[in-house]
Amino acid sequence: MGSKSTITIVGQLAFDPEMQYHERGGESVAVTNLRIATNRKYRGEDEVTWYRVAIWGSDAENTARFCKKGTSVVIEGRLIPNEAGSPRVFEHNGEFKASYEVYAYNVTFVANLREQGDSVAEQFGAEVGAVVRDYLDDVPRF
Repeated sequence: MGSKSTITIVGQLAFDPEMQYHERGGESVAVTNLRIATNRKYRGEDEVTWYRVAIWGSDAENTARFCKKGTSVVIEGRLIPNEAGSPRVFEHNGEFKASYEVYAYNVTFVANLREQGDSVAEQFGAEVGAVVRDYLDDVPRF
């Protein structure tokens, strides 16, 4: 019996969403691409991890409509490695960096989380609200 492998990412859009339409099974389907950054502090340094996320269908249209650079999001999806099972490697300003590719199953916008405070705790429980709030305090702002 197979199981669905899922990754959950809490991060912030580093750029505005990019939406396009593709032909799929004879119909036009929206796909929105996001570039998301997550952050952790390690020995006084910021360690940023990059994700390229693809969202399909009505979720793609809603994400493109309601999100913009700086929006905080929670992404649930499937990690897509390159042929070697690794992230995509690229060069930026003379430095080599890596970006992980993800196909999203679910996107939750949490742009106003810092302002709303306890509403997340009411919806998902105090423990989840506290974890997400604490994490978002460390997410880099773009």
